[in-house]
Amino acid sequence: MKQVPIPKLPQKVARVASTLLGSCVIAMGAVALPSPAGATTQSPELSIVAGNGTQGLPAPGPATDSPLFGGEAIASDDSGNLYIADDNAHVIEKVDTSGNLTIVAGTGDRGTPTEGPALSSDLKNLNGIVVDHSGNIFVSDAENRVVEKITAQGTLSVYAGIVGVEDSPVPGPATQSPFKNPGALAVDASGNLYVVDDSSRVVVRVSSNGTLSVVAGSGNYGYPAQGPATSSPFRNPSGVAVDSTGNLYIADKTSHVIAKVDTSGDLSIVAGKKDPDHQICYGSYFCYTAPGIEYGTETAGPATSSFLYRPTFLAVDGAGNVFLSDQENNVVSKLDTSGNLSIVVGTGNGGSPTAGDPLASNLDRPTGLALDATGSLFINNTGSHVIVKVTNIGELASPLTPSSVSISNIPTSGTYGASFTPVFFNHR
Repeated sequence: MKQVPIPKLPQKVARVASTLLGSCVIAMGAVALPSPAGATTQSPELSIVAGNGTQGLPAPGPATDSPLFGGEAIASDDSGNLYIADDNAHVIEKVDTSGNLTIVAGTGDRGTPTEGPALSSDLKNLNGIVVDHSGNIFVSDAENRVVEKITAQGTLSVYAGIVGVEDSPVPGPATQSPFKNPGALAVDASGNLYVVDDSSRVVVRVSSNGTLSVVAGSGNYGYPAQGPATSSPFRNPSGVAVDSTGNLYIADKTSHVIAKVDTSGDLSIVAGKKDPDHQICYGSYFCYTAPGIEYGTETAGPATSSFLYRPTFLAVDGAGNVFLSDQENNVVSKLDTSGNLSIVVGTGNGGSPTAGDPLASNLDRPTGLALDATGSLFINNTGSHVIVKVTNIGELASPLTPSSVSISNIPTSGTYGASFTPVFFNHR
């Protein structure tokens, strides 16, 4: 490639660019200036943040000294606090950034919810949890057939569903629609809540004004089909996440795939594959169609060329990368924005996790996932009753909008041109 001289920035412009960029890189055409002095890229690091490895009722105090009873769903708030929907204990636990565990909702008794102080309400089998940017907690109270909201002040109310009424969701006011089995939850930047009803085989959206609509799933049982999302069957939708542009991702656990619903409402398979059905014949007398293999060991590369094995929960980082817990493969994987799949946590062997390199640690039936504002990933290891945190794994959205800034009236050199457009990239 022909080398061209790089124009020297005037001192005033250079100071402005330096202030804007921080630890970013300026790229001009194919020529990139060096990273700022002192910039480093840290390796992911795994640590245990909750659970002592035994099953039992949670105990307030240091989180790593407490048993966990068996919940799968977890969430994180903007401050980095961790929330655990402890299914069998019928409570929600909070692990603060100092590592202390407290109960923030539920009496511990299995029963019907009562609106008011969250610590005074019974709950019954918690299958999903998410925290919005205002600090409100939403939880799927599955056997009570409702989704509850717990404000930052600790007040509980029914947000969607009808207590004790089991049926498929009906579009309209969310508190007048039933659920069969509300599960995984996600919330978008506008405050819309997404709820997986796995028994109804649909995903619904509850808008910030309380209106419920179906956004994916026909209600029929089957392998997801490309096309309009509300015309597609599901087998066992189990996880949901939404990215910053409004694309929805759904894990269908027993179809062993991840589906994407774009902002136009169209569904496509973005991870996992199914081998074609094939004929098996016994002599010339009897033939039948055998279904193609749908699950197996993950392979790195194009995500739709790899098997998955019971993908369960999802999380999306600020750059649009999707993390998925591949439960029976005992790994957590990353689906990047180019459609490639890679294992980021786990050896593939089932076992208790160990601190250090996340790729050198075992996982034991990973389920719930949550990303905090710093890009750290929490993983619930239900088989070993601990929750781990992996730092430096998620990417953050660029703080610069728009992504390119045009600077004019810059002195030129040689034949490069009268102006140039530097493009700003996050440096990690």
